Amino acid sequence: MTGDDRGLRAVLRVRDVRERDGRLGVRSALTEQVEARRRRERFEASQSLVADDSGAGFAAALQLGALVGERVAEARADESRASTAVDHARDHLVAARRQVQTVEALLVRRAERRREALRRQEQRELDDLAAQRWIRGQEEGR
Repeated sequence: MTGDDRGLRAVLRVRDVRERDGRLGVRSALTEQVEARRRRERFEASQSLVADDSGAGFAAALQLGALVGERVAEARADESRASTAVDHARDHLVAARRQVQTVEALLVRRAERRREALRRQEQRELDDLAAQRWIRGQEEGR
C-alpha cells in the first residue's frame, strides 16, 4: 500500500462512518414516522366517541371533538414531516453509499495500475536478461 492509498483508506473510513450515520438516520426517521402514524391513528380512533343524550354531554362531546380534531391535524402534520425526514435521510444514505463506492473503485483502479506497472517492470527485466544472454551467446560464438 502506498502513501496515497493510506490517505484514500482514511477517506474511505470517513465515508464508511457517514454511510453508517446515514443508515442510523434512516432508521431513526422511519421510527419517528411510525410513531407519528400511530399517534394519528389513536387520535382518529378517539374521534368516534359517543356522547350521551343530555345537553351538557353533547356540549362536552363537541368540545372534545374539536380538541381531538386539532390533535388529529397536528398528528397528520407530524406524520408528513416525518415522511419528509425519511426521504431526506434516504437521499443522504444514497449519497454516502455513492461516495464509499467511488473511493473503493479508485482504490481498486490504483491497485490494478500498480499490478500492471509491476508486470511491465518484470517484463522489462526479463527482456534485459534475455538480451544480455543473447549478447553473451554472440560473443562466445566468435
